[in-house]
Amino acid sequence: MKRVHLLAALAAAVLAAPCAPAAAAAGTRSAQLTGFSCQRAVQPLLRGLSVEAVMRPIPATRQLQMKAQLLTARSRHGRYRVVRAPRLGRWFSPGDPTLGQEPADVWRVGFPVVGLPAPAFYRLRVYFRWLELNRRMLATEVLTTPVCHQLELRPDLVAWALAAYPSSTQPGQDRYVAVVRNRGLTGAGPFAAELDGPSGPIGSQTVSWLGPRSRRRVVFLAPACTPGTSLTLTVDPAEQTLDFNRANNTLSIACPPAGGAPNARG
Repeated sequence: MKRVHLLAALAAAVLAAPCAPAAAAAGTRSAQLTGFSCQRAVQPLLRGLSVEAVMRPIPATRQLQMKAQLLTARSRHGRYRVVRAPRLGRWFSPGDPTLGQEPADVWRVGFPVVGLPAPAFYRLRVYFRWLELNRRMLATEVLTTPVCHQLELRPDLVAWALAAYPSSTQPGQDRYVAVVRNRGLTGAGPFAAELDGPSGPIGSQTVSWLGPRSRRRVVFLAPACTPGTSLTLTVDPAEQTLDFNRANNTLSIACPPAGGAPNARG
């Protein structure tokens, strides 16, 4: 009689620890990986990959065992390292200790991993081993999934440049021209761009939408700044967007002479 046992092995990815990957062996019908999936998402917690490992007994098997490892690399063909993750990296057996003792037995284990940092490349490596009486080794097998390329899909808003020009219509006023960039792979909006001077806020403008890999000029009209003071441009101060790098959301510069060259990030 054919017996099938299913087990879902849950795991969450965390920071990688160095470990040299072993070579993957060729697959056999006694060990298979099926249903590979690579899920990309803007939300980091929704990024993941999964595979189902299938194991069948070989003659004289008394116990089946598996373990899985999550591997990551910075490039597709780079050196893959092991990621430490809950419930991965340890040998385990079916809940029914007799599963694998009948020729028609099948053991299926799902290995879903979620919360993958990006950008990075990932693979799952699954180890199989067959034990006979007294837990002596009968055979081993190692299979590895295809590569799962996880992209950083969140927008990356940047306070990029700022310059001051005399207003041609209002004496004593300057036109402050800011440049806001989105270096990410998805658009963002709405969000605010705010300009502050030494005495407090100068102005705020709303950017309704900024597409991926694009830029937008934002203009403020306010009293001329005094050379020697400072100006600060802040993009998305209310954190309305899912910006993955907020370290570049502000740009502080010395107040330039009117009509001077723009101050910009390098």
